[in-house]
Amino acid sequence: MRPLPFPLIHLLASLALALLPASQALAAACQAQSGTHRAALVQLFTSEGCSDCPPADTRLNALNSATSAQSGPIVPLAFHVNYWDDQGWRDLFADPAYGELQEWMVHATGGRVVYTPHFFINGTPLLDWRSRLDALMNQNTSQSAPAGLYVSATPQPGNRLAISAKASGLKPDANLQLRVAVAESGLVSHVIAGENSGATLTHAHVVRAMTPALPVHADGAVQTTLAVPASTGKQVRVVAWLQNPQTAEVIQAVSTADCAR
Repeated sequence: MRPLPFPLIHLLASLALALLPASQALAAACQAQSGTHRAALVQLFTSEGCSDCPPADTRLNALNSATSAQSGPIVPLAFHVNYWDDQGWRDLFADPAYGELQEWMVHATGGRVVYTPHFFINGTPLLDWRSRLDALMNQNTSQSAPAGLYVSATPQPGNRLAISAKASGLKPDANLQLRVAVAESGLVSHVIAGENSGATLTHAHVVRAMTPALPVHADGAVQTTLAVPASTGKQVRVVAWLQNPQTAEVIQAVSTADCAR
């Protein structure tokens, strides 16, 4: 039997993937396993109603999950808070839960003031992000991984995802919690009121949905479901992170590539 031409093989493979049920196609792509180095979870608390936030948003937009054998990945997330919504512009991506997460992290790290833009790197607050962001990311990604983390997401009826996560290599006395978020890129807003009135804002890595803090038991396995907004588009990733509930330190994080919708 004569072998198929190389381009035809790729065409047939693409057609076969297209014929898969959506749940199978997403399940194949929407999973990730952490590597041998620690990831740097970069959390930005921001708002479309804050005039100081667009430069920080632009900086976060430029981050990606590229990694190498010498370092771990960067895992960026933008949390749009709602406490700016009474200043003339309602942020469509804001959720009260994100402001609550920020307030908890501020208090857990010894702070008192909640503000935007506010960066955290693996749970450590970053006051001068313009000069210190790269150094702190590199410091974290050069470390060996203190734990392993796997996450997968499978679509369910009603715009829900079935989440399966597994932490490994944990110390026997580890006291950690897990959060999982769905992040979307390629978002654009035309702001017509508030401090950024007249601006067109482009967003990446925006958290569209997030689980509450979930306990991690001795076997490291966590199962849950997560509702995702119906408006969520195609540039979607699933991110999971392990965090100390007392200090807010992030032990490990992992991100999928873009998942099919």
